Amino acid sequence: MGKAIQRRFEQHGLETVIIEPDPEGQHVKEDYRVVKGLGTEAPTLLEAGIQNAVGIIAGTADDANNLSIVLTARDLKKNLMLVSRQNRHHNAPVFQAAKINMIMDPNMIIAQRIMVFIKTPLLIQFLEEIKHKDEDWCEKLVYRFDVLVRDNPLDSWALSITKSTTPAIYEALRHGRNVKVQHLSAHPQNRGVQLPSMALMVVRKGEAHVLPEEDFCLRIDDEILFCGRSHVLNQMLWTVCNSNVLRYVISGHDEGGGYLWKRLFDKKKQSQDSGGRV
Repeated sequence: MGKAIQRRFEQHGLETVIIEPDPEGQHVKEDYRVVKGLGTEAPTLLEAGIQNAVGIIAGTADDANNLSIVLTARDLKKNLMLVSRQNRHHNAPVFQAAKINMIMDPNMIIAQRIMVFIKTPLLIQFLEEIKHKDEDWCEKLVYRFDVLVRDNPLDSWALSITKSTTPAIYEALRHGRNVKVQHLSAHPQNRGVQLPSMALMVVRKGEAHVLPEEDFCLRIDDEILFCGRSHVLNQMLWTVCNSNVLRYVISGHDEGGGYLWKRLFDKKKQSQDSGGRV
């Protein structure tokens, strides 16, 4: 864990000091600044330069040592950013009581990653695709997320263009009609309104198209990753599963299936005008 953090800090040009009881055994690079010790005692932290530090990360496999490290560091310098690894779940109340800025629970991190993978496997691929993007690109993406959901939770989901999962789109494409990404984000009852969602990626025959344009034309067997407000998926399913709704969001014309609803609505209105019920 410590080596992974060190590599990431190096990428961002952050100066670090490593406290390690066995630098030789852990094969710590010679050009790293290293202080030998556990970090649980004040002299070791002072030697590492805690007075000039902005934060400390306690990442050992022992919860007692991690708590001792961050609490001792706080005594030596106030307003430190405290990050600690929590190895055992039953120690959570103790870590929370210590008022640590960030607690890393490896078991929870792994569990959350597995849940994300099970729920939306494409999300893992998307994160891999964008990890080499520059900071400006990522900031613009985060801004789009903020505008999209405001104070609501951001959710993600995936759709595959197949006969069983998106039958309306599948049939439209099979008959040579164009279905675009923007059609899936159109409100099924008012095509002029866009649902609070965004296509993050389309995967076609193994090739990833990150942030596809609205006029990106879909094909059978495409996989599409969306993000947006959690309720959007239910509305989107109307479009991808119902041919009449799909036809409406594409052309603006409600043919066939809409006739029944129109008749029922007209009949209900006439009945209400006469004081009756449908």
